[in-house]
Amino acid sequence: MNKKHIKKILKYICLSEKDKIKKAMKRINYSPYQIVFILNKKKQLIGSVTDGDIRRGLIKKFDIEAPLKKIMKKKYLFLYSHSDQTYALNYMRRKKIEYLPILDKNKKIKNVYSLFHKPIKSFYKNKNYNVLLQAGGKGIRLRPLTHKTPKPMLHFKKKPIIEHVINNLKRYELRNIYISVLYLKDKIKNYFKNGKNFDVKINYIDEKKPLGTAGSISLMPKVTKDPLIVTNSDVISNINISNVIEFHKKNKSFATMAVRIYESSNPYGIVETKGKNIITLREKPIEKSYINAGLYLFNPAVIKMLKKNEKIDIPDLFKILKLKKKKIIIYPITENWLDLGNKENYNLLNKIRK
Repeated sequence: MNKKHIKKILKYICLSEKDKIKKAMKRINYSPYQIVFILNKKKQLIGSVTDGDIRRGLIKKFDIEAPLKKIMKKKYLFLYSHSDQTYALNYMRRKKIEYLPILDKNKKIKNVYSLFHKPIKSFYKNKNYNVLLQAGGKGIRLRPLTHKTPKPMLHFKKKPIIEHVINNLKRYELRNIYISVLYLKDKIKNYFKNGKNFDVKINYIDEKKPLGTAGSISLMPKVTKDPLIVTNSDVISNINISNVIEFHKKNKSFATMAVRIYESSNPYGIVETKGKNIITLREKPIEKSYINAGLYLFNPAVIKMLKKNEKIDIPDLFKILKLKKKKIIIYPITENWLDLGNKENYNLLNKIRK
């Protein structure tokens, strides 16, 4: 790698401590490097931020407009620029780290070594993850649009909604796809067939009756060691699924739910009291909460935990897992996310994008 190329990479993955969390998210999502390095005013390295650091910060309700110094890791491993590359790579393997900054005597970054410096597609090329797309619902909220067309096949930007979902899966080499179908299922099957024309492999799970938002999981094939990915077919997002997988694995989670941060504002000032005494005043406060984003990762053992062909919804499944004391966690997302499952959103977004 020549000096010009190294300089270009460093410019992209090095940010200031005053830069906002959302800027780091964009850099990480669109780079084969899944890390950014934080510099002070003197351009010296003072910390690092990974996707996992960002999600943990969001769980703690940090705002994406907050500066990176709020969530960065101040402790980091490094080597000086006179170090041999072979030694550096062996050092990384011993320390079990993926990225290693190489510094000069003034603590300025001169290079970054990576054990996994590959495009996202290469990194997941040989994985055998199964993806289940839920597409069996009647789409009642979108009627009369869904009287003759199943919800996943409604068009958005000149393509069926579900095709956008599949295209995002392909970005991360997730090509082993199962689609659960019931309502007007032949329209989905006739369009996608076996998936060959879309550069994926598609199998269909035929529901004999409505099974809710989680029942079709019971009909998935034999258990594999890799996480099972389950997603709605009416939500379009550019979420980096490889990061969700990594987060799920690193946290040794049994089930991970992607959640969207939802902000609701009160138009009035809130007065908090104790008896007749005023404790505090809050002017037009903004309340933050999480909503289900329609993407889940499960330990594949979940398949055997469900009764075949029994109706069950995702919230009930998570309640069961909690009762069984399985580790269930959230993965907060702030990436673009469009819920096209209701008529108001669908019509509005199509009108905007014509």
